Amino acid sequence: MDKDKTIGQVIGIYIQDKETRSNMLIEEGYFQEDKGLVGDIGSHKEHRQVSFFTSEGWGEILSSSSNGLCIKKFHENIRIRNLKLNDIKTGSLIKVGRAIFQITEIGKRCFPECAMIKEGITCPLSTQVMFAKVTKSGSVKVGDSLFIVNSNI
Repeated sequence: MDKDKTIGQVIGIYIQDKETRSNMLIEEGYFQEDKGLVGDIGSHKEHRQVSFFTSEGWGEILSSSSNGLCIKKFHENIRIRNLKLNDIKTGSLIKVGRAIFQITEIGKRCFPECAMIKEGITCPLSTQVMFAKVTKSGSVKVGDSLFIVNSNI
């Protein structure tokens, strides 16, 4: 694997305030090792410290008339354009900006009671989401590229 090959680009960084639970688009965020995005409600989770979602998956949600159970509740920290999911495996180390993330999960689990599942529709959250933990602290900015550091873990 060519470690200098870009596998996507950050087009949005989102923080959900712990007090108001409102999502805010920010230009730059600081991701703290073993914690997540500083100030985000989802930080400090063990293996889901940071969530990534593709812009293509977001586009599918916007164009769909189905209303999945998780769609309004899901909150990503980093939205990625042109993410090459085939290059990523659970355990892969991904460098984004000055931070390094270890991918802990690919795809979000679906619930049988979800309307999309009942209609036989594949939810983009089940295929276009990744979760990670922060293995090296650092800042990430909109426009930063993603790179594989190591995919043989």
